[in-house]
Amino acid sequence: MPLSNTHKSDLLLVLVTLMAAISWMFSKEAVLLMPPLMFMAMRFLLAGSVLAVIAWPSLKRLSLDQIKRSAGVGLVFGVAMTCWVMGLFHATHVGEGAFLTSLGVVIVPVLARVVFREEQPLSTWFAIPVAVSGLALLSLKNGFRPEIGQLFFVGAA
Repeated sequence: MPLSNTHKSDLLLVLVTLMAAISWMFSKEAVLLMPPLMFMAMRFLLAGSVLAVIAWPSLKRLSLDQIKRSAGVGLVFGVAMTCWVMGLFHATHVGEGAFLTSLGVVIVPVLARVVFREEQPLSTWFAIPVAVSGLALLSLKNGFRPEIGQLFFVGAA
């Protein structure tokens, strides 16, 4: 019996979640074996090289404005990822790091409101405390004790 689209999407979501969890473990082990910034440099250099080879025809068609915008997005993403890796390097509890990094999803509507003056639906403001509480209950087994690693995770979020 073939799977429905709903079941396929549920299975893919579970698969992506497992892959993300495994990548946290691999990244934590990697930063124990090499300096965090070397890990980031190797990771992005390898990924960028593979992507450039695959997407070379599309890259040649980009305008100067598109290249500038891409570089800006890449810079922001690179800073966030560097904060995340530094958080992994300094973290004593990866679960707390996962909680703090997950807050990025909750922070986006708040930043959109504050920085860009975007109106948010009322449901967003009700959902934020529920999401933060749920993430805290799932992740903060030993309480929240601010450490340098946690500050890096907040920066990444």
